Amino acid sequence: MWTASERVCCATVSRSTSTARHSGPDKQVKFLDVAGAIVGDKIVVSGLSATPPVSLLGVPYHHSSASTGTWLGFDRATTPEVRGNAVNAAGGLALPHARLAMNKVGDRVGAGNRKVTAWMHPAQLVAYEELGQLVSVINRSPKGREGLDLYFGENMTIAGVPIKTHFSWDKTRIDFIANDAWGRAEMHAPGFYTVDGRRIFEIRGASGGVATSQVFYIVASFNFFLRNPAEVAFIYGLTVPSGY
Repeated sequence: MWTASERVCCATVSRSTSTARHSGPDKQVKFLDVAGAIVGDKIVVSGLSATPPVSLLGVPYHHSSASTGTWLGFDRATTPEVRGNAVNAAGGLALPHARLAMNKVGDRVGAGNRKVTAWMHPAQLVAYEELGQLVSVINRSPKGREGLDLYFGENMTIAGVPIKTHFSWDKTRIDFIANDAWGRAEMHAPGFYTVDGRRIFEIRGASGGVATSQVFYIVASFNFFLRNPAEVAFIYGLTVPSGY
């Protein structure tokens, strides 16, 4: 559910007179000169020019514990029900973080039978795996001829919640996605823009006369929604493991 904006949210911004480019290993995005841009700005994907810009409402928008601003028109300061449940790690991942996040959800909406998935960047899966490796015991079979594998398998859980990873996820967060609470509202399916059945339109010049060209449009109107922010939780402020 993350857009391309989150893929480079931690990259350093610098100006360049050469061709714009993105270097993942160097954590740098270079682009042509933009008025007002400074080092440290974030590169984001936006839609219509507005304040703030209009774009898809993804996980960073819905999973927020902010007490300022608005959520779908609701004032976060006067409507605390729209705030998500947050745990500030302020450092490396520790075992109590995930349990606290899920218990915060329980305090607000009860236990229930929610289907929750813990989404994270593989970097945080590494951090979690390293916690397990500290307490692991290697039991060898009597023959002692099995291959060496000191890593855990793919079916990992945290605080009883299945883990999923994505390389576009924020490396400093773990988001507990309540699957049944998310949805997509679609007003116009992706397709041609039509007027009275017409898909292709003439272009007119400054005089109002028809130009020797035509144009068509592909449009879509949809966005993502969260039924109840009290059902979700996230851990933020996580330290990114060395090398990532």
